[in-house]
Amino acid sequence: MSLLDKLTVGSDVEGTNEDYIPGAGGFTLDTGVYPMKVELAYLGESQKGALSVTLWLKEVNGNKSLRETFYVTSNKANGQKNTFMDKRSGKPRLLPGMENMNQLAMICTGQPLAAQKSEPKTVKLYDFDEKKELPKEVPVLTGMLQKDVLVCVVKHRKNKTQYIGGEYVDTNEEKIFNEVDKFLHASGHSVAEKAGGGDADFRERWEAKRPADFVMDKYKTIGGSAVADASNAAAADNSAEVDSLFGDDTAAA
Repeated sequence: MSLLDKLTVGSDVEGTNEDYIPGAGGFTLDTGVYPMKVELAYLGESQKGALSVTLWLKEVNGNKSLRETFYVTSNKANGQKNTFMDKRSGKPRLLPGMENMNQLAMICTGQPLAAQKSEPKTVKLYDFDEKKELPKEVPVLTGMLQKDVLVCVVKHRKNKTQYIGGEYVDTNEEKIFNEVDKFLHASGHSVAEKAGGGDADFRERWEAKRPADFVMDKYKTIGGSAVADASNAAAADNSAEVDSLFGDDTAAA
């Protein structure tokens, strides 16, 4: 069975491909909408069995390369479902990662994610044990490659974590990174706008909520503990960590 067989979207799923805008340096991009090309898209699975799609994106008229892993199902313990139950409506909705990847697949090929074809290809991926890039065979979604897409990118700021006492705790070092919020057709239309034949105004509304200086800031100063003292010392010795979008190819889920 292909991993894609688990990604079919049921007819009872609410809000599929809808347009939604939440309320409102270094290697990162400022918040904004960027023309990009899909350099690589491949399927993966976390240690706990959550299925994912990892993207490598490249600016069409720039030098920034962005990477992000989108989790399109829950883990095995939770049934590897690509939906969750919306408490307000009582109906299933697509997981955010699944919604994003489903829309990107529609933009690139006109077909949903579950209808894509995968081919095994060898690419160089970072190995955290060996601490270097090594060749690895992965299922590549070939139909999505080299397609142009507009990417709505948000800059984030939060606390860097440290593994202490068997768990990850926040430190006073900051982490600045990007995350993809939405994919649009190169024409500027969202998937919903393209399907409905309407005007392309989602981008304008999104940019009104997310100006270039917008930062999703969840950083909090940590104090009053040995961990905080240690993190303050570490922060004094190290400049702020700045991650490019999609800095890690894998993550536990």
